[in-house]
Amino acid sequence: MIGHLTDFLALVKKENPDIIFTHCFIHREALVAKSLMPELNEVLQTVVKMVNFIKSKPLKSRLFNQLCSAMDKSKYADFLSDDSWCAKVAFLADIFGKLNYLNKSMQGKQENILTSTDKISYFEQKLLLWISKIEKQTKWDMFDLVKNCHVNSDLTNLILKSLHLLYENIKKYFPSLDVSSTDWVRIPFIDSAYETALFTTDEESKLIDIKNDRGLKLQYSKLVEDIARESKKAMNAILPFSTSYIFEAALSSMNAIITKNRSQLKNLEDDMRVCLSIIRPRRNPILKRKQS
Repeated sequence: MIGHLTDFLALVKKENPDIIFTHCFIHREALVAKSLMPELNEVLQTVVKMVNFIKSKPLKSRLFNQLCSAMDKSKYADFLSDDSWCAKVAFLADIFGKLNYLNKSMQGKQENILTSTDKISYFEQKLLLWISKIEKQTKWDMFDLVKNCHVNSDLTNLILKSLHLLYENIKKYFPSLDVSSTDWVRIPFIDSAYETALFTTDEESKLIDIKNDRGLKLQYSKLVEDIARESKKAMNAILPFSTSYIFEAALSSMNAIITKNRSQLKNLEDDMRVCLSIIRPRRNPILKRKQS
């Protein structure tokens, strides 16, 4: 569908060779999160069935405490009394909590390729740290729930294999996390930030003017804006969306606007513009003018 030879990507590139395509970071992170060892995946599926069993009827949900106390009559009782199985559930809860935090951190209107790449890189390095701590010292302080469980050698090996698998899949879905060639965008007044960047003479001359302006150095945020305006390369680094968050947020807003009660809405565009604008309407002055 978006193939680079004959499909969408190829057609767009034909019209505009300079266009930049990126694969949504959140989608790639979700693909990484799906990489579970078969044994842990089996545990996860059982947990899902247990939750569905409890939530299948309102009565079961309301009487959840009674269900738990009478769980010895349930087909799931054996799982809940198995310490090893519960420890696996604890690890799943811990690791998915960390993956969810990573996912949420990449959502927002201010995200760009550089910030999202940093966050994936942080997580990659944390995985290596956790693996090292477990292998060398058998420490579990990075996992709040697992550290309170009895973890035997078999479960330790299973967790290590799972962390290695996550690391390998980050390498697979994020093959290039090196953004050092764009360091000059974020640290424009440090000479070493320009070493890996490629500039024309004209671009380099303009950047020399900016990075040696002492007044701008004291207003760092304004300095970044000035560099972005002066350099197309900076815009190419900052402008591309790293995720589809803005599109998804717009789609959710549109679905909220188009309801059965507003089926006669004639101009969706104006409503969407107001809904998605970062400028908040000044309601009080508007209402006063109407009342007067």
